[in-house]
Amino acid sequence: MTTPQTRKTQARYRRIMRSRQTGESLRALAERHGVNQWTFYAWHRRFKEEPKVQRGAARASSGLIPVEVTPSPGPDLGALLSAPVAYEVALRQSGHVVRVPAAFDSKSLAQLVATLEIR
Repeated sequence: MTTPQTRKTQARYRRIMRSRQTGESLRALAERHGVNQWTFYAWHRRFKEEPKVQRGAARASSGLIPVEVTPSPGPDLGALLSAPVAYEVALRQSGHVVRVPAAFDSKSLAQLVATLEIR
């Protein structure tokens, strides 16, 4: 997680880098903007815009990385929705009503209830 100070420093570094003239060294750039050269070198190492991982197709000139999406096994929603309602749970804090079929996953129900009660 980045802090507001880190984001501010990174924004300053990017503004300075956008003003860089062709062939200008990092040292000259730092001096021109009144930043200590060693501080600026540290910013450059930390914030330079280079991808950290480049493998195979990721090196394509478009910058796009191929992604394969596979469905994860989950509950059969059709069966759950067509099942007769066995329980009806009324939540006090949020006012939501949850209708639960006879065959339900108690852990998932607990997570749903917790989420609804927060809102």
